[in-house]
Amino acid sequence: MAAIKQAYGTATTITAQGERVLLEGATKTGMTVRMWLNKATNMIETAYPVGKQW
Repeated sequence: MAAIKQAYGTATTITAQGERVLLEGATKTGMTVRMWLNKATNMIETAYPVGKQW
């Protein structure tokens, strides 16, 4: 949970789908986390780490 909060603090918007926004941010250790934020409820619905793209 702490990693998600850290990533949220540095997050930028990737895309939006209606009331949902895809954000991407980094933790203090450099891990990249993507998360879906529901702007209507102000809740992060899901969050997951993003690895290297091959």
